[in-house]
Amino acid sequence: METRTEKLQRIEIMGEVTKITIVEIGVNNTRTAYITVRTEVGEYRVTAPESGRTPDFDEIRPGTIVLVTGRLKQDGQIIAHNIEII
Repeated sequence: METRTEKLQRIEIMGEVTKITIVEIGVNNTRTAYITVRTEVGEYRVTAPESGRTPDFDEIRPGTIVLVTGRLKQDGQIIAHNIEII
């Protein structure tokens, strides 16, 4: 089986689509689903928007490559508006 790796050129703060690789999936202490993603500039935790609309994590597994559109907060957490498996 072929392994795909994609390198992230940069992280845009607002609204840019970013190609990343999933590292971890879990639920934090406030019962909010999250995924931890790895880019060439570090790891980030991705959660649902404050509106409560949760991205669908059912088909996402560690190693999955996804496109994430969202907002990067100052604490390094990404609030996801859309997550698309590619």
